[in-house]
Amino acid sequence: MVVYLLILNFRTPPFQTVFSYPNVLKDTLITLDGFFSFAQHYIDDNWRDKYLKDLVESINDRVPKITTSYLMPSIRKNYQLSVFSPYNTEIIFSLENSTAYLNCVNKAKRRAFGGNVRICIAKRSAITKVLSIKDAIGIDLVGGLSKIQERRGAYRDVFYEVRISRTNLLWSAIAKGNLNDIKRFMKIALKTGIGKKRNMGWGDLKSFYIYEVRNNNDININERMITYRDERHEYCELLRPHTTSDIIAVLRNNYTLLECDLTHGAVNPPYWRKNLVVSRAKFVKVL
Repeated sequence: MVVYLLILNFRTPPFQTVFSYPNVLKDTLITLDGFFSFAQHYIDDNWRDKYLKDLVESINDRVPKITTSYLMPSIRKNYQLSVFSPYNTEIIFSLENSTAYLNCVNKAKRRAFGGNVRICIAKRSAITKVLSIKDAIGIDLVGGLSKIQERRGAYRDVFYEVRISRTNLLWSAIAKGNLNDIKRFMKIALKTGIGKKRNMGWGDLKSFYIYEVRNNNDININERMITYRDERHEYCELLRPHTTSDIIAVLRNNYTLLECDLTHGAVNPPYWRKNLVVSRAKFVKVL
């Protein structure tokens, strides 16, 4: 199956977060599955009616026509593109006409992209609600609470923090699907943007480029994972969410699990129905 390299140039970084503390939001990995699924099913003028109908009806798991890896931060120098995986592995492509050739894989020694941004806000919350969350989890709130003010009644300001670790504007993803559909839906993304908080300006897409990916003997990449070798080992890194059954299947191929992160998410539509998935994992096998 042919896979494609999508290079996305943003005016503002794409944005999606999860709670890491009761009052701290942290950016998380983003796939384009949700966007492509929405564009596929709700592309016509009656999309609102279709969307509301799907919300109230029972929806079975669908196999998406287009699936992608996570959006990964990238650096481009002329005809060479460096893409950094979730484990900070540098994947180097050579771009030639409409083809992206896999050159090599390097372990990045440092984060060569983006930066860190902390956005701090204050929000009025019920005292009883805030304290119940604090006591139930057993951790302190970052930044604490404001002083009680009688004129505000049963409310006080709570310190909220948003942590953004990747602020670069060039991102890449590996996509599998019909090329014409990918092009058509990406043109819609130029109008709608990518990710959350679009009303605040995040994820404003400026331009995109599509290349057909050509693997080599030592490196193989698709929208699900990348495998690469050195003299003694073969490594495998996941590039999108997987089920626990998928992880077991990889382990049965004589791989050893090095790292793994679990979260609640979805592998197939409907993406609002969350299950336990493996968001990141890295494996090794002795040759």
